[in-house]
Amino acid sequence: MYRYTIAALLMICVADAASAPRSLVSSQIELGRSLFQDKNLSLDRSVACASCHIEANAFTDSRPVSTGIAQRHGTRNAPSLLDLDSYTAYFWDGRVKTLEEQVLFPLLSATEMGLAEPADVLARIRENPDYLKAFKKLNDVAPEALQVSDVAQAISSYELSLTAVPTRVDNYLSGALSALSAAEQEGLTLFRGKADCAQCHQIGARSAPLTDNDYHSSGIGMHAIAPKLSKLAHRLSQMPTLERYKEAQTDTEVAALGRYLVTLDPKDIGKFRTPSLRNVSRTAPYMHDGSVDTLEKAVDTELYYRGLDRGYPIILSDVEKRALLSFLRALSITETVSENAAPKRAQNENVK
Repeated sequence: MYRYTIAALLMICVADAASAPRSLVSSQIELGRSLFQDKNLSLDRSVACASCHIEANAFTDSRPVSTGIAQRHGTRNAPSLLDLDSYTAYFWDGRVKTLEEQVLFPLLSATEMGLAEPADVLARIRENPDYLKAFKKLNDVAPEALQVSDVAQAISSYELSLTAVPTRVDNYLSGALSALSAAEQEGLTLFRGKADCAQCHQIGARSAPLTDNDYHSSGIGMHAIAPKLSKLAHRLSQMPTLERYKEAQTDTEVAALGRYLVTLDPKDIGKFRTPSLRNVSRTAPYMHDGSVDTLEKAVDTELYYRGLDRGYPIILSDVEKRALLSFLRALSITETVSENAAPKRAQNENVK
């Protein structure tokens, strides 16, 4: 038994890491990178964290939903891991508040990496003498005293080091007005105004977090469950929290309930966390279930549902839509990451 809950223990680890010397932080990131790429941490040794979060694809996998052990398919699209510090909660439904907690879910998910319990994770770690030496050096922890929180802290440290390279949009907001073409600048104006994108994908005078860290519905997946929605929502409301999450891993109808799985508030049915739009042209397909295959279709979908939310349609001309798409593509860059050995929490200032 742990002396503390996992969540409490993970927070202790975060505090310790924040005050650690830079050399130790760098070593922890390197250890986390190795763990992130290690297929031995899955039940059949066939997949790693890196199998679903591929650097060349801005740390997504270009599939509608990810594939885990034994070719098992999940129900949600793999989000990018860039700039994770900009989020205040993780997963599409925001079920956990810390990245250290999030890391444990894929390891212990039957549809992802398939290990049954934390002890299985630790058993795989102890198979590798290099890992044991690294944990001894970093945390002064003996192999028999190693805890799953040590593993989660190392992996999350690596993930937090994955900072997106500044885009031309960032350069423009910093004062380099020539960084965007006239069409891209027109797209930014539409993004902030007529298209109403910035209501959720926030962008300020000098910075662009591109998320409001809130939850919204685009109507995706709701049509299919509409006839059975009341019965489905009631059934889920009677289940323990972890059982709801487990069922959402394999049942697309349950997964479509979104934030409701966390809060059991009917107002949250079908709502999902606002994703960042950084590298959006490289992270297709889109939406929580990967059901929209192109950026053009994603824009049409968002405009349609944003219009429904406002009570009247958002109508863009073909020229305006091309300008908006040009701006969205300017949010992507060929080089994926700028690795930061001492990641800091993002400060989103001047956001509207």
